[in-house]
Amino acid sequence: GRVRLQDGQAAQQADIWQGEVSKADDKLDKSSLAVVDGIHCQLRGPHTEASTMAADNRRVVVTELERTAIIMIGYQNDYFSPTGVLSSVIEASRAEVLQKTLNLVNQLIDTTVLLIATPILFTEDYSELVEPSGILKVIKDVGAFRSGSPGAETIPEIAQFGGRIMSVPGKRGLNAFMGTKLEQILRQEGITDVVLCGAVTSVCIDSTE
Repeated sequence: GRVRLQDGQAAQQADIWQGEVSKADDKLDKSSLAVVDGIHCQLRGPHTEASTMAADNRRVVVTELERTAIIMIGYQNDYFSPTGVLSSVIEASRAEVLQKTLNLVNQLIDTTVLLIATPILFTEDYSELVEPSGILKVIKDVGAFRSGSPGAETIPEIAQFGGRIMSVPGKRGLNAFMGTKLEQILRQEGITDVVLCGAVTSVCIDSTE
């Protein structure tokens, strides 16, 4: 039934799940979730197959496009810009991740798939973070994603799509639902299939369930 992915296990588990999902469809909940760095795959849910697309040279199954949402994580200058304070974190994979993302968005741009970006933003003094650990401690220590700073802005390659990619503000940690209207939006839009993608998703996602 339910699948829970945490921290470093996320990307590896997603690859394992991708291989098993076709034979496990009848056991999956209505919502199918994947956590994949660089848009490696999308999971197939129990819906009727509506379309297919290619990502990372793999066949990717898309179910009921109007019920599918892509949640995009980490597409901000502090990660992707060469001058970003956390650019070294994804330096080795930056170009590949970005190209795969753009390929995916361009394939979906004229469909009914809901594209959502969940930028992470903090106040000047990072008062939202109380005794942070892991990636959140690093963010505070280096002064990343400070609201109003160039590093917190969406990268131009994603910003060029304008309102086609809905930006959901309010994220102050690893959970994109806390302090945001993400859940409300997904429910209002009747979303049942969710794909999580982006940069360092193995540490920028708390969990899925």
